[in-house]
Formats: sequence, structure tokens, C-alpha cells
Amino acid sequence: MNLMDLYPGNLGDMGSARMALESMRLFLVRTNMVSGQRFALGWRGVAQTGGDGWTAKIRGYPGVFGFRYHEALEKEAWRGGVFRLAYFPSPEEGLLENVSLAAAAVAHQDDYHAVIRDFTAYPDVTDLFAIGRVDLLVHPASGALTIGLRAPTRDRILARHGIQVPIDGQMIDLVRPGEADRDFPSFRVAYAFFETLAASVTFNWQAPPCLLAETDRPGFEQIYDRTGSIERRPAAEVRECSLWLGYGVPAGADPEDWPPVAGRDEETMTREAGAASSRYPDALWRVAHRTKDIKSIDKQALGIDERPSLIVLTGFLGSGKTSFLRNFIEYQVRMNRFVAVIQNEIGAVGLDGKLMADDVAVTEMDEGCVCCSLIGNLKTAVNRILADFQPDAIVLETTGLANPFNLLDDLGELDEQVRFDSVTTVIDAADGMTTLDRHAVAEDQIRAADILLINKIDLVDEDTLDGLKNRLAILNPRAALLTASQGDIPPGLLYGTDPMEETIHTTECARNKPAGPRPTHDRDGIRSLKIEFEAPLERQHFLDIIMKRIPPTIIRIKGVIDFVDNPAPIVFQYVGGRYDLSAFDNSRVKERFLVFIGTDLDPDGLQALTGGKIDHHPHHANALA
Repeated sequence: MNLMDLYPGNLGDMGSARMALESMRLFLVRTNMVSGQRFALGWRGVAQTGGDGWTAKIRGYPGVFGFRYHEALEKEAWRGGVFRLAYFPSPEEGLLENVSLAAAAVAHQDDYHAVIRDFTAYPDVTDLFAIGRVDLLVHPASGALTIGLRAPTRDRILARHGIQVPIDGQMIDLVRPGEADRDFPSFRVAYAFFETLAASVTFNWQAPPCLLAETDRPGFEQIYDRTGSIERRPAAEVRECSLWLGYGVPAGADPEDWPPVAGRDEETMTREAGAASSRYPDALWRVAHRTKDIKSIDKQALGIDERPSLIVLTGFLGSGKTSFLRNFIEYQVRMNRFVAVIQNEIGAVGLDGKLMADDVAVTEMDEGCVCCSLIGNLKTAVNRILADFQPDAIVLETTGLANPFNLLDDLGELDEQVRFDSVTTVIDAADGMTTLDRHAVAEDQIRAADILLINKIDLVDEDTLDGLKNRLAILNPRAALLTASQGDIPPGLLYGTDPMEETIHTTECARNKPAGPRPTHDRDGIRSLKIEFEAPLERQHFLDIIMKRIPPTIIRIKGVIDFVDNPAPIVFQYVGGRYDLSAFDNSRVKERFLVFIGTDLDPDGLQALTGGKIDHHPHHANALA
């Protein structure tokens, strides 16, 4: 076994940064997509944040680990990187007593959990909770991999003059002079995370590490005074430790040349073959390749339904389905569940799939919306996912122009593969009335729903919202009706995605399905047009065109573009006279484009307005059927 057997792409063409990120992502996703296995290996939830970082919960620790790519690491033919590791204790956890007063103050703020979820955006705060680093290196020529942990046994910071605060007119010592402001057992806590991560490597590698190396050196502590000066001095109780595990390293390799970041004069390093260190006799990374998948349990005999739930997510263009889906996925990740997503687009560009986190399995159906090209093929799409993953839930996110009624017959053929949960329809609070007046398919999206979610309620007044609610109740009086802003609503209120739970939502047998063929976007004359851009755009000029000169027949615009005044690519989305700009951090997408969706599209006029180049691939609905 080597890394090339596990990774579907070509590692040899990657730089060090991408090598480290792709390898880390590989083991996280491959392990966490199997619910029984991730639980056995110690994971209790993993979520990506910031594009190059993750948060994780593991067995035995109520707090949250945060790890993020920090810098490249290279040594001769080995390439990879350093991931900085932090631990954010739970406010009720005893380890909070070991962090600094500044960190403890952060932990008791109301937004502490929000900061943790987006820790990569708060580097100064993250530094308060830093505990060590994880190094990951790959040898592309052989597919070998090494993973290492570096951390002090204790991270100790002393306050020379103590820390005092005034209480009732008297100065009270919070930290007495010369005592520790921070005294955190960094290596012990960091190793708990490292053991779970390394066990995931062993499980996927199908073999334990074949080499182990350790260092144990005298360590240091820091002491600061009220002037802000910091002194670093030796500390007898502190040791600087590292642990390296090697996978795929030939058994006959010279141990003096390994690990690749170590030199031959590393006096404090011990190297062993077979990873048989007496310090880690019960390490999970030594035996994880022997663990059995939870599927070996006879769940049927226990009355457990192992089929993933299937949720159909629909709603007209720009209603906020993707925002809702992101919140849904984040919730499921926190609950240690894995979500697979089937996405469709009207046209050949699947932008929304590229915006999903890499921890999620996203299957994009080629060039077509679900109400046209996927009819009869949904079972194939689901089987494709189940062949590679073991998801807890599958979300079918339809194009904004799909008619859910045209899917119901297909859903009935999936009983052996999935448990149908519901059709959820998202409605734009600001444009809902206008959309229903203009598009028959939007009315059927309402009628087919088990759950109606009115989104963007922050953009309308109470009278407008009440009017929309009344109209929805007339179209579909049986559906649950909820409201949200930016698609943010606890999914636990809507779905029973746990196989042990009985779903309470309306199923197909209770749905009032109209007879005969249902309207589609083709009847409404809705088409799409893709325009590509070879050079960055001037921001204000572009926005003026969009807001002042785009014809009202354009329903939605979305895509990835560059602005002259911004070094990073931007996701541009437009609907209902409003636009949104957000950062785009998927480096694998090189093209810059906009997809225009609407009626009576004028390709030459749009090309002249935007200064782009028309992609002549046919995107109209008939070509997608």
C-alpha cells in the first residue's frame, strides 16, 4: 500500500502546500464518511473552516481541536507542510484552569463557540489556545508518508509580577507574583488528537506504521513582567517532545535517514522499526487496520434501518437553497454525520457544487436540471454515491427551475437504497409573490413540499411576510411553514436523519400529487447563457452595468470572476435586483465566468455589456433533456 493507491489524482505534480492539504483532507474524508469506523477511531465530528483548516471533536475531550495549514515543509525529495494545532476547552472543562487568563476570558464570552467554528479568521485568539503542531510529509516517488507531532509536555508562562485586578477598592491577585498564568499539558492533549488522526492513516493504509521515531529534549518556560518583556529560560519540569510515524517506508531503509526532517546528529532521537515503542503499547494507530466496519453488526436483526435519509431540496432561483444546505451540512458534521449531495444546475456549470466544503461528497449530474435530464436516472445517481460512501443523509438539491412532482415516481423506486424524508422548498421572502405570479413551476414547488421555508425575512416588512404566508397556505395547507434569514434554521427541527429515529414528515403516500405532466422551466421559456472572462473586471463599472443595464428578463446571475482591485477571485450572485460578493477559495477552479438565467436572452447584447466571450455550448432546456 502507498499513498498513490488512496489518492485519485497525481500527487507528483503538486507543490508542498497542496500536497499537505490534499493528504490531510484525504484521510479525514475517507475516515469520516463511514459512521461506524469514524466512531471506533475516536472522531466525534469534523468540519472544514477557512479552506485550509478544520475543527474536530474526539473521544474523551469535551472541547474542540482546531488545526490549520501553516507553512511548507520540505526535505530533499519529501514535500508537505506544518499544521498548527490548538485546543479550545469547553467552558465547563477542567482544562480551562490551565489556560491563560486572557484565554479564559475568551472562553466565557457569548461568541466563543462562533469564534471556534471560524477560528482561522481569529489568529490572535487561536494563538492563546495553541498546543503544538502536526507535520505531514509525502515522498511522491514512492508514495510513502510520515506524520509527526511536536509539542512540549507543558506550555508554561509565568507572570513575574503577578496579575491583579481591583475589587471593591482593593487589588486582588488573580495570579500571584512568579506563578503560572498558563500551565497547559500540551503534549498529552495534542497526542490524544494525534492518536486519532494517525489511527485514521493506519485504517486507510491497511497497515500499521513501519517506523517510529521520538525526541525528548530539555524544555523551556517563559516569564513576562508588567513592562511586556518576555524571558525564555530552561525548566526542569518541561520537555520538548516529538513523535514521528512512517508509512510505506521500506523495511530495509537506513533508520539514520528517517524521519526526513531529522539530521544524523539528532542525539536525542530514538528510531525503531515496526512502531513497537514501549511508550505506546496500546496506541490505536498500531491496531486500527484490524478494526471492523460497524456494518458487520446485523442491524436488520436489531431493527435498525441503515438506509440513509433522502431529502429533496428545491426552490426557485436565488431563494437561498445553497445557504440552507451549508447550514444543514454544518449541523450534521457537528452531530458526527456524513452528508452526500446530488446537485444539478441549469446549464453546464455546476458552481454550487464547487462552493461546498471538501468534507462533503458532492455529485453533480452532468449538464442538466433534475426535472429534465435526471428523470429515470436518479437511482443510478444514488447508487453511484452508495458505492463510494456510507452517508447518513443524501440531499438532492435541484436546480431552481425543477418541478419536484416530476421526481415522485423516481423516488418510489429508491425504497431499497434510501429512506425518503421530505421535499423542502425554500422561498425568497422578497421575491416570492412576483415569482409565483410569473412562473407556474414555482407554484408546483410549493404544492409538492412537506416543509416550506421562507428565507430572507430580514429583507421584508411584516405585512409582506404575512401576505406571502397566506398565499403559501392556500397553495399547500398541509406543509410545515417556517421562516429564516440566510437559510439559518436548526435542521434538527426539520429532519429525522438518524436511522434509529422514526421520521415524522409526510411521505409520498400522503402527498396530493396532481395528475398528468407538470409544468417545467421549458414551458416558461427560461434559458441559460454562459459568458467567460479572460481578464479581471473593473469593479464599479461592472456593478453599474449589472444594477442599471441588465434587462428585467434576467432572473439570476452567478459565477466566479476577478476584479482589478482584488487579488483573489470572487463569487458573484445576483437575483431580484440584489447582488452579493463573497470570497472564492477553491484553487482547482481556474476559469472565470458568469451564468445568466432568464427569458428572451440576448447573447450578443450580454456579451457587449459585460465584455466577455460567449461559451457556445448549448445551455437551453431542450438541449439538456
